[in-house]
Amino acid sequence: MAQISCPACSARIPSKDVDLASKLAKCVCGEVFDFTSQAGSETGAVGVDRRRDLAPPAGLTVEVAGAKVTSSEGYRVADVPPGGRRVLTRRWFEPPALFLLFFCIAWDSFLVFWYASAFGSVATGDGLPAGSGLLMSVFPIAHLAVGVGLTYCTAALFLNRTTIELDGRTARVRHGPLFWRGAGDHPLDRLRGVYVKQDENVHRNRPALWSVFLDAEHHAAVLLVARLGSERQARCIAAHVAEHAGVGGP
Repeated sequence: MAQISCPACSARIPSKDVDLASKLAKCVCGEVFDFTSQAGSETGAVGVDRRRDLAPPAGLTVEVAGAKVTSSEGYRVADVPPGGRRVLTRRWFEPPALFLLFFCIAWDSFLVFWYASAFGSVATGDGLPAGSGLLMSVFPIAHLAVGVGLTYCTAALFLNRTTIELDGRTARVRHGPLFWRGAGDHPLDRLRGVYVKQDENVHRNRPALWSVFLDAEHHAAVLLVARLGSERQARCIAAHVAEHAGVGGP
């Protein structure tokens, strides 16, 4: 690919900050821009990548104008009215959730045993010093808080889905059935592009996570969906949002 330069400060953009799927690049100065004009004749390769990304990977389903998309050629763009409704649904479950399930069972079983012993001691007396039952109840309170939070998160991994509805000039993001932060409506009126960014990972042995951002004119980038474990899912979401909004298309 030809060397891409920032239009704001003229700095050269490293390849890791260039997103071929959305045709956007990000500079260290904070400028996010469409590099199509700089890519020249190579922009055709970007179009091929975009069509490939329209095919939903495992864990993600896409419906366009009421028809399920199974491949990049599963529908004809000409048949979809401008701003026609699209629904992208991502299930949260991934195999690592099974480890968390067994961990929660062990953790919560210990807490149940502990509190059953504590309240049983209070009820029967058992010759314990005064206040022992109360001390046993309060002592693991931090463990109880961790257990509740971890159990809720694990349940969300098994039950939740994220739905991104693209209708007209709005992207509606919903998580459920369990409550989770990050839901909201995002206008697409002045969208300049959509890009995928790998989250900073301070632990090298942890898998990479990916987030999808909306680059709106005269506004800071808006987070659409965060911390996806699959780069293909992130790129598919970005491709459909970009095509729906008519930005950075093939």
